[in-house]
Amino acid sequence: MAKSTCSLEYHTESFDTLAETATGVKTGWFSNTTIFTATAPVSQAAFEGHIGTYVIKYNAYKRGGDDQKGAFLLAKADVLGDMDLFNTAVDTRANGDENIITLGGFIPTKVTRSASTLPGIPTVIFGRGEASRILVADCKVVPGAEFYGAVLTTKELTNTAIVEGQLVIALVDTASIVRIDVNKKRKKQFNALIKGTEYYTYFFAGNTAGVSQLSNVQSTICG
Repeated sequence: MAKSTCSLEYHTESFDTLAETATGVKTGWFSNTTIFTATAPVSQAAFEGHIGTYVIKYNAYKRGGDDQKGAFLLAKADVLGDMDLFNTAVDTRANGDENIITLGGFIPTKVTRSASTLPGIPTVIFGRGEASRILVADCKVVPGAEFYGAVLTTKELTNTAIVEGQLVIALVDTASIVRIDVNKKRKKQFNALIKGTEYYTYFFAGNTAGVSQLSNVQSTICG
């Protein structure tokens, strides 16, 4: 039987509320040291620093527009990266216990998905966007899919996979994951990347009944 895990919904959360959600994760871990006894994957000071920088850069982006967008997206990536690390750590401690997942500041997944009847994504197109430091990925329509997900990394994934309808991130892969994008759009745009770095992407498709396996990896060098 599938276990509840920490939802990845924060990856598609409103910019206005992301800092509040991240603060909830920080409070959940560091205020419950008798529950979360392992060493934190990110120090409290570092996490607070990333959240504070995110708030500053987001406010600057709202005032200054596209000139401030790159710095904002980098700050957002730092916060999401921290949250992904805590996600894995809380899942390890909770082992499916929804109360512990909630205590850790995350939303438990609704375990309603099973083995997917959706076909996998055979081909992913991955390349440079219209401007520097932007990469774009896309795939063909998957019949029956209601959403599409993409994982952007700086290395090929080792053990991360779709397990019982959920994306399960292996601890060994967390440091290389740059972004996770899950929404209804097939086309994914990744901004504020590092020029000259080789990036890798994997796609998956899903609906209320299940989630397909990860696609074969595609890679390209950011220009």
